Amino acid sequence: MAFALEIDSSLRLVSLTYFGTLSDDDLLESARQVREDPGFAPDFDLIMDAREVDKLSMRSGLVREIAHRNPYGPGSRRAIVAPDDTLFGVARMFELSRPEQGDVLRVFRSRDAAIEWLDQDLIT
Repeated sequence: MAFALEIDSSLRLVSLTYFGTLSDDDLLESARQVREDPGFAPDFDLIMDAREVDKLSMRSGLVREIAHRNPYGPGSRRAIVAPDDTLFGVARMFELSRPEQGDVLRVFRSRDAAIEWLDQDLIT
């Protein structure tokens, strides 16, 4: 497993950090764990941090598949941190391919910008 998941119900925030090789299994498993966590609610915000990812190993159709398995709903804001050009491009494809479900997703190159957008008091 090349990710760490934390759900803070008091902040209504999901923090996902990926590192090493980011694979299909990591993305699918992290999404499953979020959906099944009893402390999760669909209106929670998300910060997904890919600063420590050094390799991407995903099949081409996974972006669309993940986009359609979205556990987030109206009122949720999701920030993806992807400083690497390839990761940034994949995250933008994800942003553009997801169906409208009332949530808002933005892709950032820096964690500070993502946190500012989320307006959360997190340690950077």
